Order: sequence, then structure tokens, then C-alpha cells
Amino acid sequence: MAEGEADGKEKVLQALESPIFPEQRWNLIRRYMLDDGISNRFDVYVGPSSTQVNNQSLEMRFTWEEKFPYLQRYLESGPIDGYLTTTARQLSFYYQREDQLEKADEALRLASERYADSQYSSNKFELESERIKMFLKHADVEKARSLIDKAKEKLTQEDFHQIGALASLEAEVVIHERGLDEALDFTEKELEIYQQKYADEQRQFPDHLEGRPVALEQLESLKQHLESAVHQNSRGNTTVKGKVIRSDGKPVANAGVFLREEHSVHHSVFEDEPYQLVTDKEGNFEFSRVIPGSYQLYLGLNFDQIDGWTWPVQYDEWVEIDGQESETLEVTLHPLLELHGPVNQETVTTEEVKFAWEEVEGAASYDIHLSVNLESGSIGTTFKENVKGNQLTVSVEELYDQPVGIVFEDTEDWSSVDPVSILAFTNTENRFSWAVRAFDKNGEMITQSNGYRLDEETIGNLPFFYLKERELSEADQLFLDKKVEQAYQQYKEDYENDPNDRHSLRMIIRLIGAEASQSGHTRDEVALPYMIKWAEKSKSPEVAFDLAQHYYEKRAWKEYLYWYNRYVELNGGRSSDYVLGVHATALMKQGSLAQAKQAFNESLENDGGNRFIGSLLALELYDGESFEVVGKLAGKYPERVSSSGNTDWQGIIQEMSIEERKFDDYEKEIQQVLKLYFDDDHDRLNKWLETTNKPQLKQFLMALKETR
Repeated sequence: MAEGEADGKEKVLQALESPIFPEQRWNLIRRYMLDDGISNRFDVYVGPSSTQVNNQSLEMRFTWEEKFPYLQRYLESGPIDGYLTTTARQLSFYYQREDQLEKADEALRLASERYADSQYSSNKFELESERIKMFLKHADVEKARSLIDKAKEKLTQEDFHQIGALASLEAEVVIHERGLDEALDFTEKELEIYQQKYADEQRQFPDHLEGRPVALEQLESLKQHLESAVHQNSRGNTTVKGKVIRSDGKPVANAGVFLREEHSVHHSVFEDEPYQLVTDKEGNFEFSRVIPGSYQLYLGLNFDQIDGWTWPVQYDEWVEIDGQESETLEVTLHPLLELHGPVNQETVTTEEVKFAWEEVEGAASYDIHLSVNLESGSIGTTFKENVKGNQLTVSVEELYDQPVGIVFEDTEDWSSVDPVSILAFTNTENRFSWAVRAFDKNGEMITQSNGYRLDEETIGNLPFFYLKERELSEADQLFLDKKVEQAYQQYKEDYENDPNDRHSLRMIIRLIGAEASQSGHTRDEVALPYMIKWAEKSKSPEVAFDLAQHYYEKRAWKEYLYWYNRYVELNGGRSSDYVLGVHATALMKQGSLAQAKQAFNESLENDGGNRFIGSLLALELYDGESFEVVGKLAGKYPERVSSSGNTDWQGIIQEMSIEERKFDDYEKEIQQVLKLYFDDDHDRLNKWLETTNKPQLKQFLMALKETR
């Protein structure tokens, strides 16, 4: 069974039906048939922000038909322990998927009743909470309210952790009964009570507490979510439904579907995700009573469900729930595309490399991604974007010029840089890989070559190749031996002896960049001549943008504009969303406000992170636009840059609109202080921040200073 052999399942089933001791039978069920909730049931979790692998074992899984009678037996007569809770929850999920809600509730209720001993009070509470969640999920608010009230009757003030957990569930009931505003008031009061109780517990037992309680995090998260919904003037909850299918029309049954809140998408899928379910036999799913806000959809899939297929979801895909009655989502898996060459460990010794791949129906363009193998895994980069057709021939020098990033072994010492990451594609001793993504005419991804290929039918060509057109230099060997300072000096000597030595100049620039990134300082003037020479030789747009950034920091606008235009030229006449945002900021700092506004708008149209929304809001306010219009703009482009927290621009704008009513000169002061910001008049701006009596406007400026 552990080796993934089909006979293993049969042997486990035979053992379960043989005359063995009851405890042996229960152990077999625990070992092979129990999953602790749907967040631990799948091999792969795929979403816009991340992909994670939960179980890389080859161990085979029992189908529901195979394990159902044994789980039912465990529920009715198995040991009274924690596994009983797991069994009841798993059976309840199964019955819910089959639309048998009475049986789903009966499984949870029966397990709860079997926990007669007080030592299992936490298990009983977990099961009762699961019943409440089930009724809320299926929009039976009346039953949910009844169970909440009964649970509260059994709790004392000492059970404040459980009271806090119930409060999060009760808030959903309050939303239905009295609306979002009342639910926010309720949550704020319950959170305040809980925080006080928890503070008392911390003082009383300072050495016994580890980590923050789940109930506290749930209440804080709910409060934040409701505040956002209220700020957006959302009208109510939404039913979110959809279907998971393959492009050939076959439904994907028993797939996990997770509708994840904005603040949760940067960590792994957890057991207590508020919106989670499993698709039915037709691939359908439906979430009831979803609070307005921003979400990302994640799938949980087993290897056999995704083998040879991909869900072409992109990092900036969000589900915006605004209180409309319903929202429909379609999730379609597509076959992985095939690579034609270079593949299967091919060695390239020519001055050109031809990339070729399968043509995808409906594809208008392709992106090519390259990766370098490291001891710890790999590091990759986008090599070419917007490629027309299903092949591309490039000079090997273009691959040599392509950086992939910098890896350090010691965060305190720049000379601990991993030479493999810096040498990148110039390293003839390393193996490289590549991948392709296909996009339609609207820029939506159709499919890709990267994915899970687990058997002979789906494995296809392996995306690995070697570059051996050049030979490693003496400096390269020193660098690979991790003699970083010696290698650096050797590269400089080689370049001084031969000004046409592109490779040495390339490596000098990369090592200067490694040192600068580690020290946190901008490149000094000693490095600038090398940078200029390299930018003149290189056809890499990133190199030109590096110089543009250097002059941006210096506010040397003539030189900045030259290298920005050079970047655009080398990048096929266009600018990436991020670079365009930086350019818009440069225009703003030079006083070209109308041009800056246009560039910010263009950048935000395709930038999923909306990194420059604060600057655009500042320009609109400076031009005298109303808070209502600016607030809607902030809602259209919510900032999504940081995993640790983003600026709630819409909330700030709303608070500013309230603050404005208290002051006659508010609009005039906005223009005055924003002019200081545009002009980089730091002294006067800081003095204003220290003395202003307008806290909301101050908050806006403080947040603005943190943007690019």
C-alpha cells in the first residue's frame, strides 16, 4: 500500500475483514482511511498566489465507496477518542456533497453524543461548531441560531476561548438577521471582551501560553472583513457557485474548492478556512452567504486529477464580492502543452538556440521562462514575453545576458553569494530548464508546459538542456570554488586586458549588484562606468532600466529619460506595468502631472498588485476630484503588494471625506501638502506632518510616502 501498488489496497481490505482484534481494525482505518478534514485530503493546492504540495507519497487512496462502510462502523462503535471527531467530520462532508444534509448532521450529532465524559468537552464543542458551520453553509440560519443559543447555555465565563469561537459564527447569523453594520458592532464588542479575557489569562499564566488563539485571529479577521465591506457600502451576502471541469467537458468530482480571504492567501490552506467544500459528481460547488470582499479561489486536487492537466490561473486573479445576490465562477483545467526542443538533456554548442513547442489552439502569444538548477532547488526568470508563433530562435549571448536573481548563503556577508545563481546561463557545468505559457488575445493564460506529469502517457519531453558554446574562464573557476574576492579581481583584470570581453564585464556588474543588494546601498560612482559600458553593449532591457533607476534616485532627469527610452526600445517598444509605474512617478516628480496620471492609469490596468494606486489618488485629489470619485477609484484598484498587510486606500479616503466637514480649508490644504510631496520638499513636508491637526490627511500622506 505504501509503495502505491494496487494489490496493497486489496490486502488492507482483506485484513479489515479478517478475524483480528478490534484495536487492530481501528488502527487500519485510522492509518489508511481517515483524512483530517479537506485541507489535508489533497496532494496539490493550486491558487493565484501559490501552489503547494501536501503529500508527495505514492501511497494509494481508498475511494469513498471503498472506505464508507468502515468509517460508518468507526462512527457507531469505534473508540471514543479524537479520531471519532475526524470520522464524523469526514462522513458529514461526504453526506453534504451528496445533498443529504440530515445524514450529515446526524453523523456529527451521533459522535457528539458518544463523548459523554467531560474530558472530551473540546471534541463535543468542535462537533457542535461543525454542525453550526454546516447549517450556515447551507443557508439554514434558523437552525444555526438555535444551535448557537444551546451551546452558549452550556458555557461559563471560563470558557471564553469557546465563546469567542462561537461569536465568529454568531456574527454570520447577525448579518442575516440585522445586516452588516449590526454584525460589525457585534463583532467589535465580542472582540473587546475576548481581548480582555485573554490579557487576564496571559497575566495569570505567562509561561503556559504559546501562539495566538485561533478564536482571537478569527474575530480579528472577521472584524477587518466586515469593516471593509461596510466601507464599500456593500448591500449584503452573496451566493458564489460554479463548476470545475476539464476542457474536454469532463467534470472534476471530489475536488476541494476554497474561497480564501485576501489576508489569508499568503499562507498554506488551513483546516479552519471559512469557505471550503468538495465538488459533487458533476463538478459543481456552491458557497452560501459570502461576506462582501476580495477573495482568491483555490483548488485542492489529487495527483490523478491533475496529472497531465493544469489550471491556468494567474497571480492577480481575484474574486470581488460586492453584495450582489449571486456570483458564478467557471474553473477549467487544460491539457499541458508539449515542448519540442531543446529537451531531454540536449547539449547546445552553437551560437543560436531554437526553442520550439506545441502550437496551442486559440493562443495569440507565448511567454518563455528559464530556470537554473541550484543545490536547494532552482531559480527562474521570464526570458521572453509576447512571442508570436510556436518557436523562437535567439543568440546564445542573449541567454548569457539573462540574470535570474541572487542567492546568498549568509545574509550578513555578500561574498557568501551562490556563484551558480550569478553565473546563471553562462555556467557550462550546470543544467537548465525552460517552460512556456500560452495566452489568448485578451492576455488570459490558456495553458502551460509546467505541471504534473506522472506516468508514461503524460510525461512528454523533459524540459532540460545544457549550454556548452563557451568555456569557463579562470575567473569562473575561482568563482565556482567560492573564492569570490579573487574571482572579482580576476574579472576586472580580464576586462582591463580586453575591453571586448563581454563576459568579464557582465560578471563585474553582477557582483557589484550582489554587493549592493546585500549592503542596502545604491551603486556608488565607482560602479557607474561599468554600468554604462555594459548597458551600451547589452541588449537586455533590464540592464537599461537598472541605469534608469540609478538616475531616478539621483533625480538626474535627463539621464533618466535617456535610459528609460533605451529600456522601452529594447523591450519591443513597450514597458512593463511596474516600470511604467516608476516612470509615472518620475513624471510626477518632474511636475508633468497630466502625463503622470495617464501613465499611472495605464500601469494599473494590468498590475495585479496595484502598487501605484496611492500616487494616482494623490494626483486626482490635487486636481480637485471629489472624495466620492477618488474613493471609487481606490475600490477599483485595491493595493495587493504585501503579504503582511496593504494600505486600505479606500478606507483612508472615506475617513478623509468625513474629516473634510470639520475644516473650511481642507481642499486647499490637500493641494498645498501634495505639492510639497510632488516637489520632494522633505523638510517642509515633515514639518507639516509634525504639526498638522488633520489626522486622516496625515495618514494619507504617511502612506503615500511609503509608496515608490
